[in-house]
Order: sequence, then structure tokens, then C-alpha cells
Amino acid sequence: MFKYPGNKREKEQSTNRDINSNKLDNNISRARNKIYEYAACNEWEYFVTLTLDKAKYDRYDLAKYIKDLGKWINNGRRNGRNLKYLLIPEPHKNGAWHMHGLMNGLRSEDIRQFQLNEKLPDRVRQMIKEGRVIYDIPEYRKKFGYVTVEKVINQDAIAKYV
Repeated sequence: MFKYPGNKREKEQSTNRDINSNKLDNNISRARNKIYEYAACNEWEYFVTLTLDKAKYDRYDLAKYIKDLGKWINNGRRNGRNLKYLLIPEPHKNGAWHMHGLMNGLRSEDIRQFQLNEKLPDRVRQMIKEGRVIYDIPEYRKKFGYVTVEKVINQDAIAKYV
């Protein structure tokens, strides 16, 4: 039996979806490339993971988090911290947000080294046991939630990860 292929409007809608999907794929590819360029073409001192404590913050409101994080960074600049950063938001499986990124300009008084005698997530405890030096940013943690900071060892590998 001959099946009618649909009307002209249905064909146009299908074509528009294909075009929009291709544009979205191209935009995502360009964004990834630009992030890689920023990460690879700059020297970074620290790799950071920034999380949000659900008791302190709405972990699902990315726009508010970005706005408030920007204010926190600007306040730090007024207090002498010249922070340079490249931060990429990433959702957890449950939709809550966290960020990975690269930073320069953290001062020694901005960070403190985690110790094994502290209450730490298992992942961080294991990293320290493996000999990695992991830092905290107490000012960030007080306002937003948990944070881990490590010195960048391999610039290329970290640029690819971010």
C-alpha cells in the first residue's frame, strides 16, 4: 500500500528540526574549542572543584549561583585578591550544579591544606592518602559549600579535562 509522505508543513518542520540540531551541535563544538583554547593558552596555578551545600544554597539555581559567585569574586578583588579564573558548570546526576575550573591569583592566606584528621569526603581522604596535596578555600566554603583545590601539575591534561 502506498503511504503518503506527509504534507508540506510536516516536511518543513522536520527540516527545521534538523537545521536547528546541526546549529546546536556546531555551537556546542565551538564553545568546547574556545574553553580548551582558554585553558591551554594560559598558565594556571590551581584546578578547583566548587560545590554547593544544600543547607546553604539552592544547588539547582545555576543563574543565582553564577551571579552570587561573581559578587564573591569581585568582593575578593576589592580586598586585594586578583583572581583569574575559567569555571565550567556541570550538573550532578540529580540536576544539582557544581563547577570545575582553573584559577590564578589565590593568595596563601586564601587557602588552607586539608589534613587527614578532619572530617572529609571519602574521595578527598583517598586523594590525600595517595600523596596529593588538597586545599580548601574557607571563605568560599563558608558562603557556598565544599571546595577542593589542587596545584596544576600537567597543563595540557588539565586543559583537556576542563
